[in-house]
Amino acid sequence: MSSCTQSSAHLPTFDKAPLIAGSALIGIGALICMGGAALAGAHVFAATRQWLHETDRPPTEMAKAQWAKTRAAAHAGATAWRENAMT
Repeated sequence: MSSCTQSSAHLPTFDKAPLIAGSALIGIGALICMGGAALAGAHVFAATRQWLHETDRPPTEMAKAQWAKTRAAAHAGATAWRENAMT
């Protein structure tokens, strides 16, 4: 007997039914997960669109205002850090 034939004789044997059932359950679970993600994504998208329609300012104007606040806060923080670093 060759060494290849001897080593294959000691491999475990598997029952195919539990492997097929497990694979099927994994596939079904993946489909349910994708469906849930699609449902949640659609809801978030719809809620965001509704929120944007309810605002009185366009999103670009809101972003510019937030960016101005962020820059002012960063400048104030940097200035305070420089002043405290000198003392």
